[in-house]
Amino acid sequence: MEVVNAQEKFELSVSTAYQQDNFQWSIAGNAIGTNPNVYSELTWKNLSGPALQVSFQAKVWKAVFIKASLNHSLILKGNANDTDYSEDNRTNPIFEANEQSNKGNTDNYILATGYDFKNKVFSISPYLGYEKSSQLMFLLDENIKELNTSYKAKWSGALLGFKTDAVIKKGFYVQTDLAYHQIKYAAEANWNLIEKFAHPVSFKHTADGFGLEGMLKAGYTIYKSLATYLYVQKSFWNTGAGIDELFYNNGNIAYTKLNQVERKSQNLGLGIKFSF
Repeated sequence: MEVVNAQEKFELSVSTAYQQDNFQWSIAGNAIGTNPNVYSELTWKNLSGPALQVSFQAKVWKAVFIKASLNHSLILKGNANDTDYSEDNRTNPIFEANEQSNKGNTDNYILATGYDFKNKVFSISPYLGYEKSSQLMFLLDENIKELNTSYKAKWSGALLGFKTDAVIKKGFYVQTDLAYHQIKYAAEANWNLIEKFAHPVSFKHTADGFGLEGMLKAGYTIYKSLATYLYVQKSFWNTGAGIDELFYNNGNIAYTKLNQVERKSQNLGLGIKFSF
């Protein structure tokens, strides 16, 4: 097993996974966060489907490396809840709808550079980079064919991480990867059945936040440069307070407080790696 062999200059990995996301945001009744403090709240749960990930890592100078990855997943099942309140702290609901959310997708891109500190059986590799993650989600109802409400979210910003790589015994290895993200959040929505809203952009959300990601991978080298692996990955994304910018069809614009946005994601997958 040569997971940390200094002679390996290039790694290419391809994996497939089952991905599941939970997503939530809320706004207040006005720009200062009152009247009420939670006026409208959207929650998507169990957004799940298959994912495909391609990643590579290449040595560019001695122990300095670059790495990049692309993850694309489909949303094939899920549900959503839309609730409005007239009083503070989610009391006295005045509207509630439970909808389907069985279409959409997510994409994730990472580009980073780092340095390997290693010996024959163990390495630790800090890295810096940039990540962009996007989600396209819907509110749907089989009884209301015209309903096609959409919400597109983008998380992007710098990341700081480190990965470890350890040989357990001949042929078997374990890898970890932990990262912190400082992010900018931006979203656009089309509430297609509300006539007083503008279309195709009914409102926008902007905020600053952070993200945490962790991955655990266990693999086995089949023959020299060929290995298989299983992995589990979890992530948590959260924003602070931001701005909800609402567009009306008469050209007027209204502003309210975006309380926060929260996303939780997890992947369980298997893959194959080529090392040269």
